[in-house]
Amino acid sequence: MRGGPFAFAEWGLSPFGHAGRAGFPLPEPLVACVAMFTASLAASLVISAVTVAQVAPVTPASIAARFTRFDLDGERPREIDALTALPWSASAVPGARARAPVVLLFVEERLLADAGGEEAKKLGDALARWANDVTSEGSRAIGFSARVHAGSEHQDGRTLLALRRVAQAVDRECGPLAGIVLVGAFPDALLVRTCNWWRDDPITLRAGKPDAATYEHRTWLRSMPEIVAHTADVVLGDLDGDWESRYREGPTRLEWNFCIPSGATHDGALVLKDHEAGSYPLSDFFEVDDGNVDLRVETNTDGTSRVLATPRAELRDFECTTRDKARPNSMALPEVWVSRIDARGVAYALRKDLLDDAGRPKTTPRPADIDPKSGAFVGYEYDESFERRLLLRFFARNHAYRTGDLEPRDTVASLACGLPSGYHEMARARATWNDLDASLDVGGEPDLAAVARWFAAPAILRTIRAHSDPWGSAFTATKDVALLEKDAGGVPRGFVIENEHLRPSLARCGGKLDFLLMRTLYENGVTGNGASFYVHTGCEAISPPNATNLPWSDRGHGAFGGGNAVLFFGDGLALVGRAKVFYDEPRGFADALREGRTFGAAWIRYFELESAATTWAEVGDDIGRKRAYFWSVLGDGSLSLRSTNG
Repeated sequence: MRGGPFAFAEWGLSPFGHAGRAGFPLPEPLVACVAMFTASLAASLVISAVTVAQVAPVTPASIAARFTRFDLDGERPREIDALTALPWSASAVPGARARAPVVLLFVEERLLADAGGEEAKKLGDALARWANDVTSEGSRAIGFSARVHAGSEHQDGRTLLALRRVAQAVDRECGPLAGIVLVGAFPDALLVRTCNWWRDDPITLRAGKPDAATYEHRTWLRSMPEIVAHTADVVLGDLDGDWESRYREGPTRLEWNFCIPSGATHDGALVLKDHEAGSYPLSDFFEVDDGNVDLRVETNTDGTSRVLATPRAELRDFECTTRDKARPNSMALPEVWVSRIDARGVAYALRKDLLDDAGRPKTTPRPADIDPKSGAFVGYEYDESFERRLLLRFFARNHAYRTGDLEPRDTVASLACGLPSGYHEMARARATWNDLDASLDVGGEPDLAAVARWFAAPAILRTIRAHSDPWGSAFTATKDVALLEKDAGGVPRGFVIENEHLRPSLARCGGKLDFLLMRTLYENGVTGNGASFYVHTGCEAISPPNATNLPWSDRGHGAFGGGNAVLFFGDGLALVGRAKVFYDEPRGFADALREGRTFGAAWIRYFELESAATTWAEVGDDIGRKRAYFWSVLGDGSLSLRSTNG
């Protein structure tokens, strides 16, 4: 303790010895006085510390007060306008159960506002019930309602970093923190990564220009900044990584180089036969800079010149801690899991003038304000009340699953199109899942009618494997639309525009498993038969639509997203997916579930395995060695694959 008894040691005035600073003996009365003074001062300091702790203990409320009107960088606008501890958080302060892990919940303030009426109150009650469930399972729950920056400035990443500061404070002062759940719409982290990627496929430089040149059968170097995740919750979950220095509000111009080498110099520089360079602007992103190229022109004494390129492979892993860099494969590891329960992007309802008295779509003349060239989601409008109802249904399903009132069928189901089945990989999640139910292993080139029937069959763990984009996954188009509509429950929740009329139909689905099909299954009760965890390996399956060009607060951000459509309309509890075009799946995920880990902790397992790879070849070389960054979790990461009696 600074100022305590040992502060006198420099002068030899310890009550435990009689020597002065130079070793001279002190008179006994002086020693006694020093001892009494030291003991009195130490006791006073202890009492003062206790008094301060009694007056100002660390509580969720005190943390909320500290971060209300919080400005991370000291430059307006503020990242956090308001942070309020939810009432049930008070019981989670350090005490008898201080060693129990904390699950931290952020809920968008808008969803609990008085303007939301009875539904907002019910949602608050549902969150309190969720906190009680989490506590009964051995954790502590701390929750805040949050109002964060929602202006036109595109600074989503910085706002997320401010929430990360709150999580760091909770971990430090009320922890240990195990996981974070975000309820409602919150900013995402967009990741852009550059690395030096050696390739041997054909390349055309300056394509479309008079000096275009194509090179085949030779090795070339690609150094290209690339969006590798439209949402990456590793940034929020990695509490000790240096993500703040990696943030770029921009617009920032990032350089790229394509190099065709013909040889090398003695110092390792590449002598280029040809090259192409350029740059392009990006805004509001985290830069994972794992390699670039220094170009220079060297002039010879005879007046000739050559272009040299030096790959800077040593400049990498800036986001990593020293401990992360010491791992066989240097990469950031999240200390806590993160999951998002966000229904805003799928909270769209058909206009009432397009429905009959029973609330079903009807054939009607095309309203003048509906464009005849409207897309598949014609007639749908955002409905905030429906958003809250989706969340209420999610938390009711969550509670029923935790308490055993809802017992999903204890089996695994795989849906694949043009890709291998995932049944046997996911069957590793349970020791008893050895016998295949052929009806639940749908593969080959299934059409949407088969997809609808697959969703109708209950299963606790599902995997979807199909080529995807932010809006959905590609399957074979059903030739008989009437059959599709029958298998989807009989009442299509979409329209086609014919002869200036809107006619109810699923024809616009084509072969897409998307919002339109999932909403139809949901409204017709096809998916209302249980609860499911999802492992979705489709490319960009959880990427929020329009993530690169719209801030999080714009309703177009995430609108009609395919991943959330599956989660909320497919009886989902949690869904893990990738926010990039790539080829991997989370290694060890099913094994982690089998061990009893939560869905969020199973997400962390992928990072652990990837970081332990002894060679980059095990993880897709340099271009793939941080591929775990591409994966995040939708739904509730605090849930686990508990035993059921299905």
